[in-house]
Amino acid sequence: MARRAARPSILAEGSFGAFVLDQLSELGDVVARPMFGGAGYYLDGEFFGLLYEERLYFRVSPETIGEYKSRKMKPFAPFGGKRGESRGYYEVPVEIIESPGDLIKWARAAQRTPPLTRKRVTRTRVKR
Repeated sequence: MARRAARPSILAEGSFGAFVLDQLSELGDVVARPMFGGAGYYLDGEFFGLLYEERLYFRVSPETIGEYKSRKMKPFAPFGGKRGESRGYYEVPVEIIESPGDLIKWARAAQRTPPLTRKRVTRTRVKR
């Protein structure tokens, strides 16, 4: 019987996920949990970021999304294409990840602001 190859944990010591967790350690109660081949980041029990394919994404709000867009960051798109995009999470720039102080500011903003919600399209029916 063939055995599946063991995949190293995205949060294993020395991994990018562990580096991000270390950068966020000054926040206090930050927890990272494996999820769907990536990891989710929680602060005080509130989900605010995710790690997927060696990229870090933070939850954005109407107040914070401009900072991501001005740096040409892309939304989380696990399935590729426009249909697979999650406009509520954007990639964090490398220069922010490498600066613990900046990363903490961005993480706090991601955690304390409500996520973007989709605008509902209301359709009116035409009587015939």
